[in-house]
Amino acid sequence: MTKNLFIRFFLYFILISVFFVSVFNKINHIKKNNKKEIPTFIGEWNKNGKPVYVKKVVPENIDIIEKITATTTDGVNLVSFVNLEIKSILTYNSTIFIELNDKDEKIKRIYAKITNISNNIDYKTGMYIVKLKLETKISNDLAKDFYTCYIVKNKLKNVIILNNESIKKENDKSFVFLIKDENIVYKKYIELGYNDGFNQVIAKGLNFGDRVVVEGMSILKENDKIDIVKNF
Repeated sequence: MTKNLFIRFFLYFILISVFFVSVFNKINHIKKNNKKEIPTFIGEWNKNGKPVYVKKVVPENIDIIEKITATTTDGVNLVSFVNLEIKSILTYNSTIFIELNDKDEKIKRIYAKITNISNNIDYKTGMYIVKLKLETKISNDLAKDFYTCYIVKNKLKNVIILNNESIKKENDKSFVFLIKDENIVYKKYIELGYNDGFNQVIAKGLNFGDRVVVEGMSILKENDKIDIVKNF
């Protein structure tokens, strides 16, 4: 009985030894034949920089707009109710448009002309009725109950404009990520001007020619290295 236990123990010992030797040899084989590191997001960021989109600051123009809401029953003629302040800026030559998202999520802009501005207050709403006519009929697939009409009040020329998403907040201060030489970013605090709901005018803090990160800011911190995927 004791002899059988010894033989069994000896065989187990041999099997375990062979297993460990096999594993050890396999590890050495992998080390010799796989000199390249397995890529990871962190490793790639450290090596090449974090991926971002960048915009070079140039002079741009932006419309100062006012918004009103309108309805239509035929897809062409619009009716809106406005207060006295809005009525006072409207003329029959005012530039007005609506924007619709088509099936491909592309923005389609349709311009309109004012056909009537009432001088009498509507007793039901206490507001003034304004009628408009679109240059192009709204297709049935884009039809909805209410439309936002954009009235162009004025135009700012040769200003610095960034998309809202590129601007970050820190302790109630606004900043963007600017790019130094060798693709290193740093925080630049800015002062904000007019905003049309999508785009922000930068009143102070940036200069023409500056390069600003406009996408990918959420993964950045000061002095990070970046990989510029696309320039605007």
